[in-house]
Amino acid sequence: MNIIFVSRSKAHFIYYESILSAILAHGHQVQLLFDKNWSEKATNTALQRFLAQKSGILTGETLRRGGRLAYPVLLMRELRSYLDYLQRSGQSPFYAERWRKYLPAWLANLVHTPLAGRFFQSRLCLSLLAKAETLLPSDAGIVNSLKESRPDLVIVSPGNMRFSEEIEYVKAAKSLNIPSFVPVLSWDNLTTKGLFQVLPDWILAWNEVQKHEAVAVHGASPERVFVTGAPFFDKWFNNHALAEDRESFCLKLGLSPERPYLVYLGSSKNIARDETWLVRAILEQIQNIPDERVRGFQLVVRPHPANAEIYRNLADSPDVVVWPKTGSLPEDAETTSVLYNTMLHSVAAVGLNTSAMIDAILLN
Repeated sequence: MNIIFVSRSKAHFIYYESILSAILAHGHQVQLLFDKNWSEKATNTALQRFLAQKSGILTGETLRRGGRLAYPVLLMRELRSYLDYLQRSGQSPFYAERWRKYLPAWLANLVHTPLAGRFFQSRLCLSLLAKAETLLPSDAGIVNSLKESRPDLVIVSPGNMRFSEEIEYVKAAKSLNIPSFVPVLSWDNLTTKGLFQVLPDWILAWNEVQKHEAVAVHGASPERVFVTGAPFFDKWFNNHALAEDRESFCLKLGLSPERPYLVYLGSSKNIARDETWLVRAILEQIQNIPDERVRGFQLVVRPHPANAEIYRNLADSPDVVVWPKTGSLPEDAETTSVLYNTMLHSVAAVGLNTSAMIDAILLN
């Protein structure tokens, strides 16, 4: 098969590396397309390693919708996601407020005026926006590129983050009767991001919870959502070769091998902003707890890669170590080994809200 895999950013590559490995192992040809702007400052260590090891894979840049409709279409889609947030029950208003910032101020304010707001916040408005999407023609440039490439399948990821223009490839594929699917990027992508403005033929969910979210939030048909597991965590299976002895690893981090340690898993800016106060509070509690066994615990702070700068003023000490200093994703042999051994030799992990908690469950 000839497969086109469209991704928003090169930084997302590690989330579906195992999918691509399986596709190539079955003898299929793959063309990887990334958005130039979103990838400009993204780390691509994992991608470069992958390309050096694999054959039968091409890379290129995605196209974006062009013409006079480009901005109105983008605006319409962001508005639809925002209005959908306003009608969801049981979800924190934080996410609606965050999405509101993606709209021009005049439009965001209009949604909340007494008269216009009644229409914008109605189910009718959401239905009209969804209908407008179905009537909207596919971008001619993207359609022509697919005609030239003649793929048997189009895969798009993530497809529903802010300004996710990669969804245009799903729209173009559907207009050409080319099958398409979206593998869910991360654990919270179906509830804390935007809508799939154009539903693919299939959605690959991590678990039954995500399948329910795809149906309830995005309007997918249950028979079009398949539970396939979490590709991002495939790397932790058959991983015993990553293990280092505890003494060597602790000395590398500046820890005492004789003392146990906890791991604090940092969260992103969207979740926690500056969470160093909590790290200090945890350390203070450890140092003052009556039980001598716990009072001797050390603390390893693992920053979220998108929120590492807050720890610059959290100096290392005999009791606390920030590692890796600038945060990192497990995207190559070294960074994967560091995360594996950090979890392996710890007694427990604590954090607010981050996917590294899943890593901790799998590795302990």
